[in-house]
Amino acid sequence: MAETKERYVTYEEFNDFKHHDFQEVKDDLKDLREDVTEMRADLRVMDTRLTNVEKTLETFATKDEMQLMFHDHSSANRKGMYRALGVMTAVLGVLMSILQYLN
Repeated sequence: MAETKERYVTYEEFNDFKHHDFQEVKDDLKDLREDVTEMRADLRVMDTRLTNVEKTLETFATKDEMQLMFHDHSSANRKGMYRALGVMTAVLGVLMSILQYLN
């Protein structure tokens, strides 16, 4: 290609710019198009992978939320069970003391 230090190419340098130089430019553009096409394909693959990662993270978040909800629910059930056992223990204690008194 013609190298110039000035802004415009002179006619002599333009005449030196042959057909094979144009062919090189065309080949370079073709190579660039191929590279861009490959990069697009790579970006699509990366986008798909990131989408899958995002879905997996959402699943884990949902799983954690479900575990937290189950833990809260089970602890609430446990508290209710302890309350019921406390009442039952008190009732059984009263009944046992009545039975002991009667014997």
